[in-house]
Amino acid sequence: MRLPSSASCQVWSLDFVADQLADGRRFRALTVLDVFTRESLTIDVGQSLKGEDVVRALNAILQKRGAPKILFCDNGSEFTSQSMDLWAYRNGVRIDFSRPGKPTDNAYVESFNGTLRAECLDVHWFATLTEAKRLIEAWRREYNDSRPHRSLGERTPNEFASQIAARRDLTCQQLPKTNFGTVTEKGDRSATMKSYLAVCGKRGAGQSPLDCYLSWMSPNLPLVYSFTR
Repeated sequence: MRLPSSASCQVWSLDFVADQLADGRRFRALTVLDVFTRESLTIDVGQSLKGEDVVRALNAILQKRGAPKILFCDNGSEFTSQSMDLWAYRNGVRIDFSRPGKPTDNAYVESFNGTLRAECLDVHWFATLTEAKRLIEAWRREYNDSRPHRSLGERTPNEFASQIAARRDLTCQQLPKTNFGTVTEKGDRSATMKSYLAVCGKRGAGQSPLDCYLSWMSPNLPLVYSFTR
């Protein structure tokens, strides 16, 4: 069972969408979604995308945002390639593959891809690959900037991500520290903090701080504490 993401840049979801140009030539689009903020991080378009192309797209995102902790994807050859395995190892990222025949394991990006197809791919008759890249990128930017989501409290992905960043002051690599460091409370939610410490203070030897955090943190509960070494 996949645990829900509880912070931005914690879990990215990946998938491919296929379409064709006006002359019948096929092309594919790699879609990468931040599961928590629903931001479309990239839509990489090409006629033949392989594992090396996935790594290139992920590196471009990584330079701007840092690396996630987990990738959700299916068992396609592009995601199970040696280049992807090496990238994940070097960046400390765990790849969580969907179960065969279970697209609902990657429901967030599947839903996003359906919206992309209905609102962009099925609307345009792309004459060239260059035109496809331009129009798809324009749609992606509009999706992030101008599309409120009910799951985000009727905020756009970019608006939600900005508010989360301001409130939490978290980056991809900053996680709550339990057995080391100190905890500074903000506000009067000591009961919530005690529940967190009760869970994380008793975690098993094989359980990481991230696993502990995910087991305690509700995906919709604002983080109201700062964690400092």
